[in-house]
Amino acid sequence: MEERSISNHVVETYPDMTTQTLAPPKTKSQALRSFDVGDFPALNGREEEWRFTPLKRLRGLATADGSAAVAGPPKHEYGQLPAGVTVSTLERSDSRVGSVLTPFDRVSALAAGHTDRVLLISVSREAVVKEPAVVKRWEEIGAESSTMTPAEFTRFIQAEIDKWVPVVKASGAKPE
Repeated sequence: MEERSISNHVVETYPDMTTQTLAPPKTKSQALRSFDVGDFPALNGREEEWRFTPLKRLRGLATADGSAAVAGPPKHEYGQLPAGVTVSTLERSDSRVGSVLTPFDRVSALAAGHTDRVLLISVSREAVVKEPAVVKRWEEIGAESSTMTPAEFTRFIQAEIDKWVPVVKASGAKPE
């Protein structure tokens, strides 16, 4: 079998077949990554990642063309930062913008394409941060945080599913 990538799928060619088979990526590393919104298909709600998301409630976010009015730039609040940790705003033209994360779906490509500035949180190599500044800020605004191993997190999520599935079923709620 020979494989090559086209868009968000892998084309598989088998020696004994006369046609090519279009297969979805087998791993996240094979998935399409692009800053171009046009490289991603429009969302229809049947994608695995979006199947539980009521797309109507996103009010056009997934199909945005950049013409919608924006209330203004987001506000970033943070208190006293540990020594060696800085927060700054970068213009889109800065070479660091887009050098680490590349959009992997339509919505992230839309967000990247309509961003004028980004927030950069830098931690110097010499810094010894004794407490997690971001988690501390989350707790200050009322969010709960905890540290878990991947196995603990998996058990936690399964327990939440086991707890809430009967509630949702008993409520008679239907997906939109």
